[in-house]
Amino acid sequence: MKKLSDWLKKRSVLIVIVLAAILLQIISAIQYQYTRGLLEEELEKSALQDLMTSALRIQEVVARAEMGVTSQVWHTQRHLDDP
Repeated sequence: MKKLSDWLKKRSVLIVIVLAAILLQIISAIQYQYTRGLLEEELEKSALQDLMTSALRIQEVVARAEMGVTSQVWHTQRHLDDP
């Protein structure tokens, strides 16, 4: 009877260790998925911010080019008769 009791205690410790390991794996998987989702959201926000910054810079360059062309057209029209 004593041997059976010792054997059950050893098995119960092993079962507790296995259950703890399984629980740890489940918690790790949940944490991984949650963290991955947060990182994807932050990456998307960062990419959109970079794209908006680039679009504003391009818009500024185009506006400057248009002003230069408009200035040259005005100058050319003004001096068309006098080259």
